[in-house]
Amino acid sequence: MKASGRQSAFLVIAHNDAFVLKKQLEMLDSAENDIYLHIDKRWKTFPWEEIRASVRLSGLYRIPSMKVYWGTYSLIQCELNLLKAAAAKGYQYYHLISGVDLPLKTPQEINSFCALGQGKEYIEYQEGGTDSARFLHKIRYYHFFRKKIGKTLDYRTTLWGKAAHILFLIQRKLNVDRIGNQGQRFWKGSEWCSITHDLAEYVISQEKWIKKRFRLTLCGDEIFIQTLAANSPFASRTVNDSMRYIVWDEANDEPVTFESCHYEELMESGAFFARKFSSQKNREIIEKIYEKIIERKEKEREENGENR
Repeated sequence: MKASGRQSAFLVIAHNDAFVLKKQLEMLDSAENDIYLHIDKRWKTFPWEEIRASVRLSGLYRIPSMKVYWGTYSLIQCELNLLKAAAAKGYQYYHLISGVDLPLKTPQEINSFCALGQGKEYIEYQEGGTDSARFLHKIRYYHFFRKKIGKTLDYRTTLWGKAAHILFLIQRKLNVDRIGNQGQRFWKGSEWCSITHDLAEYVISQEKWIKKRFRLTLCGDEIFIQTLAANSPFASRTVNDSMRYIVWDEANDEPVTFESCHYEELMESGAFFARKFSSQKNREIIEKIYEKIIERKEKEREENGENR
């Protein structure tokens, strides 16, 4: 399918914090792009009418809600659902972000950068050899009960976690290997990426393989797109940069939540988006970025001779 005239589709996975989400969508709102939104089924108080009213220029498409659990196949399925919904219409680029991310560039700046890239795929990755223990254990073995365990550094502290750990040890003893000797390259990185229409369609076409390979894996959402790109002609045009500014908190194994003191480094990063923000922790940084991006959007409109 040929991509349509619209330039970008922003694919948003949200589960909380309507304040951040509303600001994000207002910054992304533009006539050249559309927005596809997934709201976690467990977000019972999601203010849909308020959110819908914040988008005036972009098409805003809400896909059916599902429950998304950290580290499970549900996140891969959610990403595939967003890609399928958007690719049916066709765009030059697809930008996958979460509901607590904020753009650091205007939509026009993002589109211009992608156009200059001439079809590059912006995907962060690290490569794992067949003997690497850095991440291949996440897909080599079956990981059970992840929905029950949740996100925790030491899953052996719960009953479900202990059961999963015992099954993990049994698999190691029996030399279970879901990877096998298939001659594949495995890449891992941030699931948040910006990809072309061609790669989006390729990913969708591999859904059956993706489900077979990544069902009951751990954090397969950080591996499946990277691995598909690595083992295809798209590898040669993949840039090892997701264009996201993320600072990792190693102690808590999660991204740092940005505060006011981070403003300068964020705006000077050159990234499309930053992750993550919280209206409960610091609204000032959210408002400051919002005001800057809205100001730049207004300036672009004036330079393009558009009426407000």
